[in-house]
Amino acid sequence: MNLEKMTGIELKTVLLDMQMTQAEFCRLIGCQPPTMSRYVRGGLPVPAPLAALADVLRSVQDRGHDAARLLREARHPRPEQRAA
Repeated sequence: MNLEKMTGIELKTVLLDMQMTQAEFCRLIGCQPPTMSRYVRGGLPVPAPLAALADVLRSVQDRGHDAARLLREARHPRPEQRAA
């Protein structure tokens, strides 16, 4: 996949595969929901950093792991995972 040319459909597919809503994804990555909606609808090009994140999450999901859980835990680590 060419990360600079990721389409909104591809981004939406990643979210569907992770069973994550656009709203939750936005909250976890710090994106405004209206902006995410425009990416998914094709109104705005998907920026390369977001495309790269989506590609990593897709790879995690394709390997049989829970990419949504990984993203949630990265954003909100459990107390025992926090650095001292």
